[in-house]
Amino acid sequence: MSYMQDSFTQVIDETLSPTWDEVLVFEEILLYGTANEIKQDPLSIIIEIFDQDKVGKSEFIGRALAKPRVKLRGEAYAKPKFPPMLEWFEIHRGADKAGELLAAFELLEIPNDNEEELPPLPAPKEITVYKETDLRSFHGPILPVPRGIRPTLARYRIEVLFWGLRDLKRVHMMSVDKPRVDVECAGQILSSSIIPNAKKNPNFCNPVKFFEIDLPEQELYRPPLTIRCVDCRSWGLLHWLEHT
Repeated sequence: MSYMQDSFTQVIDETLSPTWDEVLVFEEILLYGTANEIKQDPLSIIIEIFDQDKVGKSEFIGRALAKPRVKLRGEAYAKPKFPPMLEWFEIHRGADKAGELLAAFELLEIPNDNEEELPPLPAPKEITVYKETDLRSFHGPILPVPRGIRPTLARYRIEVLFWGLRDLKRVHMMSVDKPRVDVECAGQILSSSIIPNAKKNPNFCNPVKFFEIDLPEQELYRPPLTIRCVDCRSWGLLHWLEHT
């Protein structure tokens, strides 16, 4: 048994691969059982992901389950077990796979006064976060991922040659008229020019574009490259194709 606690991250707008760089801390959790029982079979952590819209309720995207790395009282917080490494956890919505979560979880027993302290937390940084209750933004501090867990980043330049489109299928019984392509990586989006009339000329007028981005040096941690095609209709944008 344990006392259930929950918390939520900041909201990352308009991306399929958000990067939070955030630590959520539950100060005190009361667990029942022996130290060895907790070590061998720690409590499960439930992570739920939502799409938070400006109007209406948040839409449930999926759920992931994880087991934390356990450090008992008196154990050293040192390699190879600590700090824990980031891992990929599958996100599911029912029986369907809905993505992957890159995260690390640890459960640290609170030491006695005469024992070594828990590992220090990084200094907080100010950022705009959101309240689920009223969807209004407010400025507040968050804790970034500690240096020992954070991936090593390097600067990269992604160049895209937007040449053209073909075999565009109808969407909602309407033909595609003014398409464009969005390329997204790690929350940054590079958009092509809009094709004014795909029936007359399906090629882009401005083919070469690029953007610079910080990506993990470790290939395991690198986010996917997502390609979306949208039709820019007069009444709004319609996402009709996506490829990762």
